[in-house]
Amino acid sequence: MKVSRAFRRYARAIFSASLASGNPRSVCDELAATSRLLASRPDLQGLLVHPRVGGDVKTAAVNKAFAGRVEETTLLVLLLLTRRNRFRAFPEIVSALEELVLVHEGVQRARISTAIPLTEDERRMIVSRLEKLTGKKILAEFGVDHSLIGGIVISLGDHLIDGSVRWHLEKMKTMLKSIRIA
Repeated sequence: MKVSRAFRRYARAIFSASLASGNPRSVCDELAATSRLLASRPDLQGLLVHPRVGGDVKTAAVNKAFAGRVEETTLLVLLLLTRRNRFRAFPEIVSALEELVLVHEGVQRARISTAIPLTEDERRMIVSRLEKLTGKKILAEFGVDHSLIGGIVISLGDHLIDGSVRWHLEKMKTMLKSIRIA
């Protein structure tokens, strides 16, 4: 998911505050749970994002719904987003915060696509090799993409490892087109 620069700033500020409080993972998990709760409560979410509802009403709604039920850091984040009319961006901010917490924990996400489903042993072996390659714990998401024909494509942060048959065929096609026959 693409997250705007402004939302990343909010996420970095929340991350810094959670570091000071001692446990960024628990703050992140509680904010993620709160985001899911709000998604299941369209009435409350609609109130908090509505442009014609005043800030005092929104603040009262946040306090009524969450005060005493969430940690202080979480409540302060919710109130800040309410005051700044940024509640619509709450899921994106939580997503950016999750990425910061994963980096802090030494975890990297990987998206792994293959032409056919992998066995559990194959998945473990791939994850193990990626962990050795990166020196980080890998949080892998596996998928099947029949257009690959065969092989594997790994998206690891900003890196793409393309070992698919489709890629090799495209490379061969390009190479054959560039050959001049006299």
